[in-house]
Amino acid sequence: SVEAPDANEVLYNAGVCFELGTSLGGAIRVFETLHRQAPKSTLAVRALARLGTLYATTAQYREAAERFEAYAANHAGLADAGRALSDAVSFRKGLGDDPQAIADTENFIAMFGAKRPAEAAGAYFSLIAIYEKQGDPDRLAHHLRAYLDRYGAIGGADRRVIAWAKLGDVLWQEACPVATSDGACVKVMHRESPGRRRAQVIATGIPRRCGDDTRVELTVVPRDDRKVRAATAAFAHAIADYEHAGALPGDARGAFYHYAFARFRRAERDYERYLAMAIPGSLDFDTRKPWLAATSHKRFDEWVAGKTALGARLRAQYQPLTALGDAAIAIAAAARIAAISHNLAAQLYRAEIPANLRTGPYAEDSTTAYCEALEQVAEPLENEALGYYQACLNTSTKLGWFSEWSRICERELGQLRPDRFPSTRELRREPSAVATITQLETAAR
Repeated sequence: SVEAPDANEVLYNAGVCFELGTSLGGAIRVFETLHRQAPKSTLAVRALARLGTLYATTAQYREAAERFEAYAANHAGLADAGRALSDAVSFRKGLGDDPQAIADTENFIAMFGAKRPAEAAGAYFSLIAIYEKQGDPDRLAHHLRAYLDRYGAIGGADRRVIAWAKLGDVLWQEACPVATSDGACVKVMHRESPGRRRAQVIATGIPRRCGDDTRVELTVVPRDDRKVRAATAAFAHAIADYEHAGALPGDARGAFYHYAFARFRRAERDYERYLAMAIPGSLDFDTRKPWLAATSHKRFDEWVAGKTALGARLRAQYQPLTALGDAAIAIAAAARIAAISHNLAAQLYRAEIPANLRTGPYAEDSTTAYCEALEQVAEPLENEALGYYQACLNTSTKLGWFSEWSRICERELGQLRPDRFPSTRELRREPSAVATITQLETAAR
């Protein structure tokens, strides 16, 4: 009888026997019956914890989360209540129930944070992954700032480095008002295939630009200066915290990647300044005008020297990252090193011809002289870029790391020298069957 004095004990023992005999369905039914009949009894409390484990074992993760949540909410004083709520967070994340995962994490912090601040810091840090997945940069930035304010001092230097680098990246991405191209805030003109060189030039007479449509044309889009300054400050924090921390406990590998990433991103501001350096206007290299040609050569040479100097300073920032020890950032840095030479060459090859040279009786000679003067500088730069792009792919192969950056190097080689580096045109479907994630991040560690 359910009214017998020992009924709860009989039900609990029966559930344990079913569980030990691997009759998990029977164990679940018995423990649920016990919890319904005497929810406040000591044995029902123990049964509730067992139910959470049983539902998890039988892959009923929503039910498992609900039982662990109820256990933690009603029995917070028990030693394993925190562990139960942490497991509930894991299951909610796995189910994609982000609002409840956030609520459970906040409950964990409210219930156990005062006595277990290190675990509370880990719980709050784990929410970063949810906000990243949701794709709301403002909310993510707010959470990263809140983490650094509340737990930056106690959550560990590793997490602090990661949080600063992620905050910098959010701000850097938000600073660009258009979709980025190869990570840069630029607009890219459409490029024709190599087989169509100069087709439009012959049809239209005097061209507006030098070169042909196979070479890239970039227009740099200014970023929001306030957000750029904030991003730069965040990257500086990440770099300083890592370099001052020495040996890092916890997620040392993650902190190292984000340290390298922050150094890479810090260089990107100068990279976009480099791209934005426009060729001086009103140049005229026509030898029939010696004084004007000499003046134009002087102005142009000074501009090339200034841009080359900035390019050298950029390489000095990117080059150490290729040997720092993080494969992902090494490939990205190698791609940027190649792009420094390549973009200057492309800028010269596709320079807009001054309007005054495109008119008059000597327009053809003047435009030819202008473009040839620029091409003499561009050709060795393009050859230099070819070597750098090959080095990028060699580094990728050596490290066994292939990413969007290695694909950029492959793409540019195919664009520059299609006869030597034919581009692959394999069509690839999105995978229809993927492995299930079985190791989930917990709310507290």
